[in-house]
Amino acid sequence: LADAGILAQGDKATCHPAFAESLTDQIGKCADDRVAVTARTGGDQGSLVITSRGPGTAIEFSLALVALIFGSEKAAEVAGPMVVHDGALDGAA
Repeated sequence: LADAGILAQGDKATCHPAFAESLTDQIGKCADDRVAVTARTGGDQGSLVITSRGPGTAIEFSLALVALIFGSEKAAEVAGPMVVHDGALDGAA
């Protein structure tokens, strides 16, 4: 994402552990969060970037999208019937 100009130095992002060193070299740090939502500091400022650590975080990633588009209350409503763990909404906005 940094090579494509989507992430810049100082942006908060996470990635698969196998790429953490490379991401750290490119933007300064790789967050340990399962899902990271951040406002961009470079490029198209004011937009958001959502990253996750891999396929195992797909539910948290999707709930973060729901929260950003429809709000945290809707994300909690969607998460309920899915029987996801309590921390699944931690990355939601």
